[in-house]
Amino acid sequence: MDKNFDTIRFELFDPYEAKEQWAVDLHRTGCHAVRIYVNDKELNALLVELEDNEDGETTPSDPAHVYGHIGLWLAEELKKESADLYGASLCCCSVCGDEGCWGVRAKVRETDDEVVWHGFEHEHRKYTYGGLEFHFERSAYEAEIKKLEEWRRQYER
Repeated sequence: MDKNFDTIRFELFDPYEAKEQWAVDLHRTGCHAVRIYVNDKELNALLVELEDNEDGETTPSDPAHVYGHIGLWLAEELKKESADLYGASLCCCSVCGDEGCWGVRAKVRETDDEVVWHGFEHEHRKYTYGGLEFHFERSAYEAEIKKLEEWRRQYER
């Protein structure tokens, strides 16, 4: 039986030009951040949708008012040996840009053929995220990580 994998895609952008609150307020011109798309849906939007569901919100929250996007160091964070135990930061506070202020982490487990993001945790709230897990085909995942690493070499000098 063939396994159906989730898809992942990273998109490079300038958070100041995109008017992310943290980048504008801190005058972070010319910096680079990463949008994460899982199954062609932006991860921050997925997280906020699940949080709204747990909070019983009847009006959807705007993901841009909740989370910002983090920098190119994401590639290194996702590959750390500790990512399986402690998780990797996937987003940041929309106001200050600090991932430890109001962010979400996920644990990263790797096998020979897949990479799994699991154990999603909010830095300050006890969301369950409905037991959210993403299973990525390892070769496709590694190709996206390689793009992040190339962007980092290109832009972080």
